[in-house]
Amino acid sequence: MRLPNRRTWFAILTAAAVIVILFLCLSPFRFSIRHGNINAIGALVGSWAKPLQPIDFVLNIALYIPLGVFGALSSPGRQRPWRRIAIVTAGGALLSIAIELAQYFDAARYTAASDVYANVLGTFLGATAAVFLSRR
Repeated sequence: MRLPNRRTWFAILTAAAVIVILFLCLSPFRFSIRHGNINAIGALVGSWAKPLQPIDFVLNIALYIPLGVFGALSSPGRQRPWRRIAIVTAGGALLSIAIELAQYFDAARYTAASDVYANVLGTFLGATAAVFLSRR
């Protein structure tokens, strides 16, 4: 039996990072419509200038760094470094936006654009570190 290659292992770790992020960001999974309002996008966009909570910002960065690292290491090495970083960062941004929109309907959570900023930054930092450190 042949063992999976290095990229396959990193793809599995990327999937595991996504599962951990989903669990941590959406538990306890109590979804409902708040006061008859279903404008999750409006709430997310409307929160763009709200003050950051420093500890939340740092924790969100840390949560998404593994996604960036594993995502970049699972992508084909023949791609240009900045393309790999951009693709992984875009994936992290899409995941973050989807989670923030879902959190709008979670009774125990709230949606915040600052979380998206932190998550994208964490994904970018992880992907950048992985791409440039793996080249050495």
